Amino acid sequence: MKSSFIVAALGLLMAMTAPANASVTITKIEIRNSQPSFLQIAELQVFQALTGINLALLGSASGSSFSPSAPLFAIDGNTGGNFPGIFHSSSSDASEVFTLNLSQASQVSSISIFGRTDSFSFRDQYNYTLFNGASVVGTGQLDARTGPATADFSAVSAVPEPSTWALMLIGFGLVGGALRTSKRRQKFAVKYI
Repeated sequence: MKSSFIVAALGLLMAMTAPANASVTITKIEIRNSQPSFLQIAELQVFQALTGINLALLGSASGSSFSPSAPLFAIDGNTGGNFPGIFHSSSSDASEVFTLNLSQASQVSSISIFGRTDSFSFRDQYNYTLFNGASVVGTGQLDARTGPATADFSAVSAVPEPSTWALMLIGFGLVGGALRTSKRRQKFAVKYI
């Protein structure tokens, strides 16, 4: 009886503290070429957790330099990679950056990037940085030289919220209290038998 109570309490505690859907909250994404070369992006897709909505279509894009291919080409919904229908920087400087500002802070489960397909695919290696406000909440690399590349954040274990830690500590306290009470009852029963 006592062990089943403890198992049930621990199961409930684990269910309360497990993340429902792992994702990351972001407001902005910056993309840079991983090597000093022109930055070229055919399409950037940003998917909201659970809904599958491409948030990039609702955001605003900018680039440090571009000509003749504007940053909007990288979020227009067209994954075709032929120049000039892609974003392409006008400089090969390592500081070139493409920025996507989301219309609001959003739970994002994955991002996908499509590179150029008509030529120069060796440039389709990217470093990305995810921001929530001014805070960096994620970084990584994507290699789209042979096709679209995806960073999946649903596989990343989420850091529990402070309220989750509080629930977890309360749960451990309750389980510990139940064990202590159980031992007292056993001592009392043995003492007076």
